[in-house]
Amino acid sequence: MKHRLGSLIVAGIIFLFVGIMAPTPVGANDGHIPLVTRTLGGVTTTNLDDNFEAPASGSNPNNGSFPGSWTVTTGSGSTVQNWDASLSPNLAAFQGNQYVRLSRPGGGFSLLGGTFGVGETPTSFTTGKLQIQFALRVTTYTPDFQAGVELDAGSFNDPDIRFSLVTKSDGSIHHYVTGSTYTPTGITGFSTNDWQRWLIDVDLDNNRYNLTVDNQSAFNLPFFTTGPNPTSRLLFSAGNTGAQMFIDALPEPTAMTLLGVSGLLLLRRRR
Repeated sequence: MKHRLGSLIVAGIIFLFVGIMAPTPVGANDGHIPLVTRTLGGVTTTNLDDNFEAPASGSNPNNGSFPGSWTVTTGSGSTVQNWDASLSPNLAAFQGNQYVRLSRPGGGFSLLGGTFGVGETPTSFTTGKLQIQFALRVTTYTPDFQAGVELDAGSFNDPDIRFSLVTKSDGSIHHYVTGSTYTPTGITGFSTNDWQRWLIDVDLDNNRYNLTVDNQSAFNLPFFTTGPNPTSRLLFSAGNTGAQMFIDALPEPTAMTLLGVSGLLLLRRRR
């Protein structure tokens, strides 16, 4: 019995090792990592990826063969640029070599919008589940509002908002509820010290979403609007004057890593 148990432990460790050493999934090598996926009727599709690694200088991120697209909107000296660790402020990327930097030094605006579903039928969504995942880093808390994340119908105004999340100087994350009112989500661990993983699970059928930032979660948050407008864009925005924020993709776990973990769980169950 002990010999069999030892063999299972060794097998589980080997599975984990192989999973960690396995090559990056196809599509991730050039920066194509899913950022927005949609599940409907048991089928999951990628509707927006990051590809912050490959675009030519001065151009928008390229969504490759996926149906979505990225647009940049700036004003009064603000910028949205692809950045790498060799350029000031010399931050290492969360994955790969590059990330997107949003800077708002003046009184203008700095927006990066990812429109998903373009080229598909339908071109926007009212049903199903969306999973949105990315890495976010903000370099300063002053002034209060520094980073904004919004799901909307493609235009920056109240009736189109599904959710709007903003970071505060006390490390909390607030969400839009009505008019121009933001209330705490209950997540208080937002930090400027490093990259943080954001995961947003959206239930379009029930107008609710869950938010996880690193190891803190807020569940069953309501949409601002439950109207008929379709969902078609994920929008990142730098906050008040002086804001600077960075966006990158979350690497996908390999199937072998998941298999290794499941092997260890089975082992634990046997014991």
